[in-house]
Amino acid sequence: MPSVGRLSLRPGTDMLGLEEIPRVFPALKWMTLSPPTHVRHVDLSPLQAMPGCRVAVTGHASVVGGEGHDLYR
Repeated sequence: MPSVGRLSLRPGTDMLGLEEIPRVFPALKWMTLSPPTHVRHVDLSPLQAMPGCRVAVTGHASVVGGEGHDLYR
């Protein structure tokens, strides 16, 4: 989906599958991740292929691998 610029994800389980985001949404500029309450850590490393993408993570999970992103909590 090359024309999608904004994306909100509310996965029902863990944050698996983020490695597919750069390939499926190459024009993404803003993403909101809302992990389930039982998730303790969110690894944004798969998104490093998209350094211009702003990422907001809701909830209480700690965030790792967010280098190169504008990260919002």
